[in-house]
Amino acid sequence: MGWRREVHLKYTDWAIGNFVERARTKPWFDNTLFIFVADHTHKGRGRQELPPENYHIPMVIYAPLHVQPGRVDTLASQIDVAPTLLGLLNFSYRSKFFGHDILREGRQHPRAFMANYMTVGYYEQGRIVELKPNGRTRVVDPLTGRETADDALAKELIDDAISYYQVASRAYRRGELRNR
Repeated sequence: MGWRREVHLKYTDWAIGNFVERARTKPWFDNTLFIFVADHTHKGRGRQELPPENYHIPMVIYAPLHVQPGRVDTLASQIDVAPTLLGLLNFSYRSKFFGHDILREGRQHPRAFMANYMTVGYYEQGRIVELKPNGRTRVVDPLTGRETADDALAKELIDDAISYYQVASRAYRRGELRNR
């Protein structure tokens, strides 16, 4: 680890700790659910367009009086943060979220969405679908970065990935995601 990265990590740890300690002195602290989540890792590209190890980011949920300590290793994306938060708060809600509560639905349907400059991806059932400009697609093994067989599962995952991104794009363009 380079010294700059080490300094950044130490500062981040200090800043979060300092924030929590200052918040602990406030009357609202005991009734607050804190969520800390990164937006990316420090790594650039790897052996493939969307190397999954470059998308492993932590999400820490902290509410000592309301949430038991534990670790969840469910495959998820940042789009799952809001539904998970609302689930923890036991809110009943109707939404247009594309994400899901990782503590409930996430275990039954683990999947993740990823993106870099020119490629968007969908990770499910041990494969990553890469959707590239000009309609190009690839399905790769996340461990090796090699293309997988062009089988029924690959075709299904490509269709699913395209559907997720097209529906989201269309809904956004039409204004269907706005609160009304």
